[in-house]
Amino acid sequence: MLLQGDGVTALEGVYGRKPARLFCPSWATRIVARSRARSLDHALMQGADPAASALLAAHARRLTSPPMRVLLATCLKHLTQPADKRFQVRPAATAVKANARLLNEIAARLREPAPVYSAGMARLHWLLSDGTGPVYADRTGEWLEEELSIVRAALRG
Repeated sequence: MLLQGDGVTALEGVYGRKPARLFCPSWATRIVARSRARSLDHALMQGADPAASALLAAHARRLTSPPMRVLLATCLKHLTQPADKRFQVRPAATAVKANARLLNEIAARLREPAPVYSAGMARLHWLLSDGTGPVYADRTGEWLEEELSIVRAALRG
């Protein structure tokens, strides 16, 4: 599902009057969604419809927001730069070096004004935050390449 700008009005034709409630969540819903980010990421990665619940909608809205896009693009940029003390868990240098072009391509996509799908953002969020995932545990770069290819496709829908 694409979310950008005032997409609430555009979605009313698809979902009726639900979008105003779903895509403009209360502060309490946003807090609960943040506390359940990992499970909501997994639900979106598996194809859950953000309009299925207020929590999914709040999480999808946060994931596709301009500040989150800038944050994740910056994280991707930092991965491709020489390692320093900024990481608590060091990225797998071989995997990152082998996939630098793909990492930069995804970062550039996030900086574009075109909308992105929440499933792709959820998968990217998972990749960057899971210390046991391919960014940190892949010794060859193949696993990371596969996951980044999925992210690239999922961002476009």
